[in-house]
Amino acid sequence: MRKFLAVIFIVFVCNIARSQNLQFSQVHLFSGTLVSQYDTPTPANSLGPLHTVPAGKVWKIESAYGGAINHLGFYLNGIFCKVNAPLIFPIWLDEGDTVQAYIMPYAIGVGDYYISIIEFTAP
Repeated sequence: MRKFLAVIFIVFVCNIARSQNLQFSQVHLFSGTLVSQYDTPTPANSLGPLHTVPAGKVWKIESAYGGAINHLGFYLNGIFCKVNAPLIFPIWLDEGDTVQAYIMPYAIGVGDYYISIIEFTAP
């Protein structure tokens, strides 16, 4: 048990030390409107653009909003996260990670979204 707690403590301290070496770069706000597959013949409208964390950068997702429609979410590295589900922010993304807005195929209508991101330069 002591070894387990020691490992947890070391990981926690390393994460704090790493985050203090980051330098603010810029703020991103990715937003748009998605159309469900029910309302359009092309499923491509149900996906927003794919955004990739550039080399040497780290993204901190501060918040995400799915508008009035509750079938909106986003993919983090191909894993679906529903916006109105209880997510814990911030969410950190490392270089090469991806984020993409998505509206579920059984939704009816359109949905506005935004993802608020702070970009840092990694040492």
